[in-house]
Amino acid sequence: MKEVGEEAARKRYSTNLPARDWQQLEPLLVVRRRGKWPLVKVINAILYVLKNGCVWRDLPGDLPPWGTVYWYFAKWEAMAPGNGSARV
Repeated sequence: MKEVGEEAARKRYSTNLPARDWQQLEPLLVVRRRGKWPLVKVINAILYVLKNGCVWRDLPGDLPPWGTVYWYFAKWEAMAPGNGSARV
């Protein structure tokens, strides 16, 4: 199954979202901040940390920088209770 944001040189992780899952999740994420990294890569990095239980700074080098990933995670986590969509 093809993953979103997958590139030939990019390592595949068991936590990467399949394209069909990303298509369902993407409309729920309203983002005001546009950065260098596609959101799907940020989501994949968050899933990597949550599944593997590693600290943010231990993200592999082919994923977005830990600070970027943590910034999105913290914003979405703070907005989670009672929110129908995540806004950044």
